[in-house]
Amino acid sequence: MNMVEYLLAMYYSVLTANDFFNPNYTDLMQITRSLILAEGEVKQNLLDEINYIEKYTTKDVMMPLSVIELAIAVNKGKGTQYELTLHDKQFTISELHRICNEVISQLCRIVISIARRYSIEVQFRSDGDSSKIQNYDLKIG
Repeated sequence: MNMVEYLLAMYYSVLTANDFFNPNYTDLMQITRSLILAEGEVKQNLLDEINYIEKYTTKDVMMPLSVIELAIAVNKGKGTQYELTLHDKQFTISELHRICNEVISQLCRIVISIARRYSIEVQFRSDGDSSKIQNYDLKIG
């Protein structure tokens, strides 16, 4: 198993984990960054995209992904319509999950583009529920 295959397997493992703090969005981002760097020729545009996500999440959110992830973890169990203020912006837990799902979609797009260059079949599909991430397939080999 080469480094790219190993990182893809690690990405899949974190993505499909189902415990209190998972999927861990910042871990998925770091693994995606490692996949980009593991390639012989680093694609700077992909690296820039990861750096932007880490620092701002999206242009509408404009705060670090880790802040959103921590807010979800700290307020787990308070219900999806629980409202909180982050960086002077109001969000519900449901909205924060939706934002994180959008980030995962971006990361999956990057991961799939890298996997294709190595002829590795990767299929990521969500069950459509904005608060649950599951039903992902990875076939290496």
